[in-house]
Amino acid sequence: EPHHIVSLSTGTKVAIQVLVSDPSQLCPANVQFGNKKCMTDRATMDRIGHASKDDIVLREAYRRQLSAGYPQDLLFVKLSDEVGSDIYVCQSTLFQSGENLRWRIITVSPAFESRSDVILPKDPFYAPVIFIGILGML
Repeated sequence: EPHHIVSLSTGTKVAIQVLVSDPSQLCPANVQFGNKKCMTDRATMDRIGHASKDDIVLREAYRRQLSAGYPQDLLFVKLSDEVGSDIYVCQSTLFQSGENLRWRIITVSPAFESRSDVILPKDPFYAPVIFIGILGML
């Protein structure tokens, strides 16, 4: 499947007009739509990801979903293994209407690190956690 893009929330163009004779070249601005010298080149998910960080995240989310077989579960996307790197969650949904319309909708959201999982000295679990931690180091 080519996995053509219908729309992106990042605002990236999903189709461009290119010359039929050389698809690597954009059509001149003065050429009318429908002209036989130009054709529409629709973007695929593998070809996005060079314009912005958001597009890179979308491309990586698509690749994760594709390699995992589009599961119903949430998948995590991380652009780098560096500490402090942004983490995203993605999920896919299949929309199908009849035999000819089949869309795979991929939703990506940032995953936030919680600062509320802190054990303070006043907490009743503070001493046991410290004790178990010290035992683990021995």
